[in-house]
Amino acid sequence: MKYKPNRKCGDCTACCEGHLAANIHGHLMYPGRACHFLDKEKHKCSIYKDRPKEICVKYECAWLSDPDGGIPEWMKPNVSGALISVRTWGDKFYWNVVEVDKPYDPNVLFWILTFCEQRSIPLEIQIGKIMHIKGPPEFQEYLNNKRK
Repeated sequence: MKYKPNRKCGDCTACCEGHLAANIHGHLMYPGRACHFLDKEKHKCSIYKDRPKEICVKYECAWLSDPDGGIPEWMKPNVSGALISVRTWGDKFYWNVVEVDKPYDPNVLFWILTFCEQRSIPLEIQIGKIMHIKGPPEFQEYLNNKRK
């Protein structure tokens, strides 16, 4: 479910700030450790033209690629504090949501839960240090088996 971005990242670098896990050209990024190639002062990637295709180019931020305009501007990760990654589950998709630097504002959390419920989007969401799963039983089983 890859969509062409219809928004721009601008000053948002949440996906590179150490909220996700990846190996970028031999440098580990994981929760608590930002990407080695993130230029924090300029809010941009220092190797943008050479960034890994399988990790960076193919990464899908739900806010950035919002296909039908249903995600409001204020849900931009560096504004809302919620980084929403679109992930695949078989031939379907789900949202993986992690906190960016602080606990969610209650309105942000309410919006995510309501939006996903209304659109039947399975959800894996970090609240505090705990990941919660919301979706059909087969989705919950898929993620539970993936974690083993």
